[in-house]
Amino acid sequence: MKIVDGGIKALKAAGVETVKGAAEPKPVSVEIDSIDETHVINTDELKEIYDDCKIVDTRTDKEYNGKTMYGEANGGHLPGAIQIRYTDLFNSDSTLKSNEDLTKMFEDAGLSKEDHIITYCTGGIRSAYMQLVMEMCGFENSENYDESFYRWCVEGDLEK
Repeated sequence: MKIVDGGIKALKAAGVETVKGAAEPKPVSVEIDSIDETHVINTDELKEIYDDCKIVDTRTDKEYNGKTMYGEANGGHLPGAIQIRYTDLFNSDSTLKSNEDLTKMFEDAGLSKEDHIITYCTGGIRSAYMQLVMEMCGFENSENYDESFYRWCVEGDLEK
């Protein structure tokens, strides 16, 4: 998998050919030897270590404050969660901010590179990207809670 800094706009600016419509899938054989879950945490694991972590909510202000936008059973956020919006990772041209700017943003939010950090969103997608960026900036003790708010909002305590 590859992540393009700047998304589709950057690809087009670089002269990469694009086409409209879906690609024609072609069957292939795939063998998976192992799955690396080094930076992934599930609900049961999170409950066991919750008080020893810093929790980062990557969702929008509306979501953080309780609005349900994607069929969540309840609204709000995980208790004590620090909000760092996914969209705050990017410059106005959709490229990723510099590592220096990102690190400052994380530190200004109260995180240190020594903290055990758990990122979450609604379904684990925005938070996976956030975790990857944090790791890239030296926050290596970070994990993505991929069950995220969909699961926590029916099993754990919430704040609004």
